[in-house]
Amino acid sequence: MTRECCTHPGCFVCGPEETTPGGLHLSIFWNPQEKETSVEFTPQPFWNGFAGITHGGILSSLLDDLMAWAVKKNTGRWAATGSMKISFRHPVEIGKPYRGYGKLCKEGSRKVETTARIEDNEGRSCVEAEALFFYLPEKAETPHDPKEV
Repeated sequence: MTRECCTHPGCFVCGPEETTPGGLHLSIFWNPQEKETSVEFTPQPFWNGFAGITHGGILSSLLDDLMAWAVKKNTGRWAATGSMKISFRHPVEIGKPYRGYGKLCKEGSRKVETTARIEDNEGRSCVEAEALFFYLPEKAETPHDPKEV
């Protein structure tokens, strides 16, 4: 299986420690055969929301990034989240391993429909998301590097 790493210097989820010291520093991969993004992660103690459970905002950010990269890799264009619906089905526990996946479902001329999910080691779906992304204008398609601000 061929996998390509997706990263951007200014990204909270996938940016490197050098440019996003407070970020998650996750390695998101693109699988061109499956046309989906993926990530393997173990929630860290500082991701805590309540009593050993990962904060929903962190999980939402992760799902958003998986879907954004699925759009970028499938279409070659950057897009911004217009709306996102998230279903928290099972707790994502601190210190346990998980996998996330993102996919493009339907592409239009101005917008894209996507899905993403986080699974535990048994393959049980813990968090699911659907989102609508809108393409950014051509001139705004490259997000800026945080060093440029």
